[in-house]
Amino acid sequence: KVLDKNKIIYLSSGKKYLFNSILFIYNKWHSYPKKINLKIIKKYLVDNQIHDKLKNKHKNICIIKNSESTKLTSSGIVSKERVDIFCELNNLTLLEPGKINEIKLISLLYSCSKLIVSWGTSFFKNYIYISNTCQSIVVLIVGDVFTSQYYRLKENNELITKYKDAFIIYKIVDSNLNLISELDN
Repeated sequence: KVLDKNKIIYLSSGKKYLFNSILFIYNKWHSYPKKINLKIIKKYLVDNQIHDKLKNKHKNICIIKNSESTKLTSSGIVSKERVDIFCELNNLTLLEPGKINEIKLISLLYSCSKLIVSWGTSFFKNYIYISNTCQSIVVLIVGDVFTSQYYRLKENNELITKYKDAFIIYKIVDSNLNLISELDN
């Protein structure tokens, strides 16, 4: 499939853009290269007003695909009630990427010191937005489909274990977010 060149917007330097939606270009690996460093994030995507206002308020961010999330697949879904309990017990701020402005989401991720995400789009799309402030990323793997994907990436030496200053920890959990196995990277 070829992109319609009339739908591509060329961005000007130094100008702030607000988008109602974004078209993501298909990536057959569903992840970024292991050695990616997007220096443009702070300069062009982080809203400094949001960042400055919220940087100390939401340090522990959680994005877990749940029964009320916008979903691309039916794999790895946890009940919203269970996610709310998990976030309350662990002092986490739950974000629903499909329900907030993308720039605000990026700014919150950039400001966090800990990021807990579920395996899949929640992880692969969002981890690149953290800053060096983030010390750890915990990836919760729910279900057989995602567990198989994890092992395939590990076998092919494509598993990301550190990004910027954050170590990435992978854990297999059940649909109630109870630990089944903490994985060696």
